[in-house]
Amino acid sequence: MGAARAATSTPFKLTTVLRDIERQPDHGENSSNPGKGSRQNSRNNTPANSPGKSGDQEQPVNGSPTTSKEQVDDRNRLIRRGYAVTNYPLVDLYVGEMKDKKHTQVTLTALRPIGKRTHNDTFNQWRTEVKKRLGKEIENWKKVDGSFVQYEGFTTFSGVPTLITEFIEGTPAKKYLEKKWEEDKRRLILEFACALKALHGQNLSHGSIEPCYFMVDKKGKAKVGGYCYNRMVEEEFEKLYPPEDNRRSARYVAHEFLESRKTDEHTDVYSFALVAMELLTGVQPFASVSQEDSLVGRVKQGEPPFARDVAQDDAWRAILSSCWVKEPEARPSMERLYEELSKTFKRELTPRGRSQ
Repeated sequence: MGAARAATSTPFKLTTVLRDIERQPDHGENSSNPGKGSRQNSRNNTPANSPGKSGDQEQPVNGSPTTSKEQVDDRNRLIRRGYAVTNYPLVDLYVGEMKDKKHTQVTLTALRPIGKRTHNDTFNQWRTEVKKRLGKEIENWKKVDGSFVQYEGFTTFSGVPTLITEFIEGTPAKKYLEKKWEEDKRRLILEFACALKALHGQNLSHGSIEPCYFMVDKKGKAKVGGYCYNRMVEEEFEKLYPPEDNRRSARYVAHEFLESRKTDEHTDVYSFALVAMELLTGVQPFASVSQEDSLVGRVKQGEPPFARDVAQDDAWRAILSSCWVKEPEARPSMERLYEELSKTFKRELTPRGRSQ
């Protein structure tokens, strides 16, 4: 499921070129050049068309350029253009272009330099471990089929590992659903649930589910991004820095993640149900809480993430609420959750005319 790639895309040629990229030696690992790409220090300067911040225009799923400066990757096969910010704290996202006859457009996700210089010892250790794991794990990620922003391979820019994904223009799911009927919201949520069910069916977990990774392409189809890779980057980072540094918000995580830093299918189910309820109602979990320390405390204590008037008593919301029990094993699997939501959706399906 999912939209076709950009009109300029040639999947067979792209796959062939990327395979050649991964086979070639990396000449940038010991480079003294920290990179010429434009940088903005910038969580406060997020472009309106970047994930996590709504804009009026349709958005690239993984970001968009803000400058015209270019950099070529270490294997001279890819051009990186511009600079984009995501609300995920450890990676930067760029629009890239393959140096092939079709100039195939792709999205590039690079590690964000930590510290004053790109080539400090700790950053070098982090990027080395991420690159090792990419080499071992990316082939499994590329096999994932369904409503995903597909991974194509990886390269390096000045030695920094950079994930290559298909380029898709889209809109954040929350913004897309703002004025949609309840029926449309539930149908799209089912598409997201189906994608995660397929991911779990391959013994993989997303690991970092948040609303910014739930997008809608130009055809109105669900697209899930950030799976596997973002949590892997976070895991390697946490081996070098305390988990509190550059951490993501506790708003969408299960209590056991805060305690053990482990993610699996159970934490995915918990987080997905939170995002699904937010897409359904427009209300964030723990909406009245703004301080991160307070959020952490409430999640660890197992407090309800939504007020009763939000998690009202209908069958769909009752099913989602079953995913927030404190005991992970008591939560439904993603397969069971999808089946229960699908059955309820079909049973309650009525002609349009209900309130939005």
